[in-house]
Amino acid sequence: MNAGQEKILKERLERLKNQNKTLREKSAVLRKEKGSLEKALKVSQKLLNDIPGAIVLIQDGKLIFINEIPRTQLGYNEEEIIGRNFLEFIHPRSKEFVRNLHQRRIAGKSVQDQYEAFLATKSGEPLCCEVRVRKIRHQGRTAFLLNLIGLDEKKQKEKQQTQSRSAWTKRSRKKSSRRNHRRGKPWRAWPQV
Repeated sequence: MNAGQEKILKERLERLKNQNKTLREKSAVLRKEKGSLEKALKVSQKLLNDIPGAIVLIQDGKLIFINEIPRTQLGYNEEEIIGRNFLEFIHPRSKEFVRNLHQRRIAGKSVQDQYEAFLATKSGEPLCCEVRVRKIRHQGRTAFLLNLIGLDEKKQKEKQQTQSRSAWTKRSRKKSSRRNHRRGKPWRAWPQV
């Protein structure tokens, strides 16, 4: 090897060392950015899971995100739900109705964006929910963001309140009837106008 070739090799070696140093620096910056992004992603996922409401994201008919509240209410863990067809979690009482709504929505037809439907728990029990749907773009494709509001507890409370009011009205009428009877007046449920 002559002096000219040796000089060319040394220059090439020096360039490669400089390129290697630059790549190491870029790699360190990328690792740091990756760590920051992973941390931000975890914070975002925790935030979505901590939302005091049920959030579901459907794309191509499959569940791609579901926060903790509906998973708990339905009795599933994340691995059992993600990637599955969302209709698998609709109770037979509502399946045809929801399927038709979804098909019309995909076809671009005007459909209601709020409705009641029954979901199916892991044990097959119906879970009544109010469903609110919004069509969105997710990762460049059409998706549907759902907000589910459990109605079973609300309906149970309403039923109890109705029963309570009914019992109160009956007691009230009885007391009024007894009072009027003692006074020699006939009982009337409502004043005559």
